[in-house]
Amino acid sequence: MLPDTTGRWQDRHRDEKRQVLGWEFRTFVTAFVSLPCQVVTSGRRRILRVLSWNPHPAIFFRLVDRLRR
Repeated sequence: MLPDTTGRWQDRHRDEKRQVLGWEFRTFVTAFVSLPCQVVTSGRRRILRVLSWNPHPAIFFRLVDRLRR
């Protein structure tokens, strides 16, 4: 489901997709599922703030954007 975009970032996104598909399950869980977040409730909304950085959230958020469509 991870999209291959067209244009400037096409090669980079294709390489990232191949990299993710080659991961073992434990690496996938560490990169995407075990993201430390702070949950903030404001009014009737919940906001998730990502607290740490690794090189994989950009890939994760591109996937989330694709799944929401």
